[in-house]
Amino acid sequence: MSYPDFAIEARSCTLLSSGQKPGLLDGTRFVIPIYQRPYSWGHAEVTRLFKTMVAAYQNGGEPSFLGTAQLMPHPDQPAPAKHFDIIDGQQRLTTLALFFQVLELCFPIVAVPAALRGGQWLRTTVNNGEQQRWFAEALALSELPAEAAQHPNPYVANAAHIRAALLAAEEAEEEGRPPFRVGPAFLEYVLHGLHVVVIETRAGLAKTLDIFNTINTAGLDLNGGDVFKIQLYDYLARRPNVTDAEASDRIFRQIDELYGRINANKDEDGSPITSIGEVLEVYKYILIEEAEANRALHGLATDTFFEQLFAYLLLNEKRPEFGKLKDALNHNPLQQLNHILDARLAWQAYFQGSYHLWYTLQWWTRYGEFWLLDVVYLYQFGRRPDYHPAQLREWKTLLVRYYLIQSFRYFRKVYAARNFTFDVIRHLLAPDATPASVNALLRERIAAEGPEWLRDQLVRETIFDNASRCQLLMRVSALLEHPDWDEPGLRAKYFEQEYDVEHIHPCNPDQPDAADEDWDADQHKLGNLVLLERSLNRSGAVRNYDFHFKCTNGYVDSEVNSVARLLQETAEPTDATPRTWTPAKAQARTAREVERLVRFLFAGSVPPATLDELWPTPAALAV
Repeated sequence: MSYPDFAIEARSCTLLSSGQKPGLLDGTRFVIPIYQRPYSWGHAEVTRLFKTMVAAYQNGGEPSFLGTAQLMPHPDQPAPAKHFDIIDGQQRLTTLALFFQVLELCFPIVAVPAALRGGQWLRTTVNNGEQQRWFAEALALSELPAEAAQHPNPYVANAAHIRAALLAAEEAEEEGRPPFRVGPAFLEYVLHGLHVVVIETRAGLAKTLDIFNTINTAGLDLNGGDVFKIQLYDYLARRPNVTDAEASDRIFRQIDELYGRINANKDEDGSPITSIGEVLEVYKYILIEEAEANRALHGLATDTFFEQLFAYLLLNEKRPEFGKLKDALNHNPLQQLNHILDARLAWQAYFQGSYHLWYTLQWWTRYGEFWLLDVVYLYQFGRRPDYHPAQLREWKTLLVRYYLIQSFRYFRKVYAARNFTFDVIRHLLAPDATPASVNALLRERIAAEGPEWLRDQLVRETIFDNASRCQLLMRVSALLEHPDWDEPGLRAKYFEQEYDVEHIHPCNPDQPDAADEDWDADQHKLGNLVLLERSLNRSGAVRNYDFHFKCTNGYVDSEVNSVARLLQETAEPTDATPRTWTPAKAQARTAREVERLVRFLFAGSVPPATLDELWPTPAALAV
């Protein structure tokens, strides 16, 4: 669809024509288009509106400004149009329609003009017809229920709020103000004393948004997902095969169905499983990598990315970096978006047991920003007839191991890891990609990292100074004590409770096991650190005490398996013999912990001879 002419005009109106003033509602019909948000006003907004109206009426009927109505006539309508889409102003106009209904139900002394009764001049297409059903339910009432203010239908509830605001105004007695009564004179004031500034634009939706963002009078009550809906419609409606209103309406319905699917899928507590923002974030990955576009575009926030993309496509803004994306978008955006949503909904079933644990570990690495990569994986492979859930789990273990290696090796996020992530996405989306080929790419990169740096770094260097890396290392070390990562409650145990990383030989000992200078080299290394419940560490049972005291007063109460392992390894022949902790024991523990981490991260790449004296690594974690 196209607009041969562009026009924008503004005018001041009352609700019905008055003298030289045109009437906003004079024989006009309005539609709230599907890209708008649902009706969202509540008690506070309704009460404020009617307090303002009543105060102006009591003040001699002085003119009152209702606000701005930003309207767009249907493209097929010649000027002057009588059928408008509401770009901004739906909350006020909907509330006025409910006000006329309240007058009919509760104040029969007032005769509402026939053309304004029943709200026939306004309809909404939001939420695939659900909002219109609720609106019609409110307009069909023969009386307001006693508990209408708590009604789940927001239109019914706001009708009750309007009634309450009017009755409260009638009961109020303010010095210097005449008594207020809801009667014909008040309705006359509303219809002819309220002023609205109408901004009417004949242009495409994208241009309309651009104009209103520039004017910025009342502001569009739209988030990034709402704006994307408008821009996608405008983009699809301009295609050569869209030649009539029926085709245009079909596009609207298809977009609305996508958003309706997102809103309809909820988890057990009634919260939405996903959002249009998540779907679009995945779509951004796919578009950039399928088009082999400039990877700097990944750095844009999702909303900004799509706003700039459509500014390039619809407003002819010069953005050469988006040039390659046009073909990627041209295939079938709605089909792609629905497939992404299918993948996101399917992904929800994986959040249990070991998979949920691996997912949580990724968030603890420096690369949690790539948490939606599994949706890209399912988008590409999940619809194939030979797909099996074990393939996603294997992919996840390899991907998170790679991110763990990068997080242990470097103190901050590195570009090489980000770029490799984008390489993986591009490989995933290739027509000949398979789960096996993607996993082979990950294994090859993990092997290329090599374990020697990890042995050298963790044996030679202190790890306590970098808090995030230290916490991650200690949690992984504690998890490796568990042979089954599907063990119930394991993720909650290590990621929903608070832990400290505690020095086994304390930094400020009251009763040291050895002279402090003996510990200079090993004080902050992996072998002298243990993950311990924060409540225990800060209770006075372990801090700054010698090893024997800690073992008998604090460590015995810990539920961390690695603490239990420490107690087992350091047990003395008799209870009367004090437990001791020495630099040599800490060094041996460091060596064991490092080799166990090496085996976990570089599974299969370490010569078996180096693992003879290690504690068993969980078989479930081996590649």
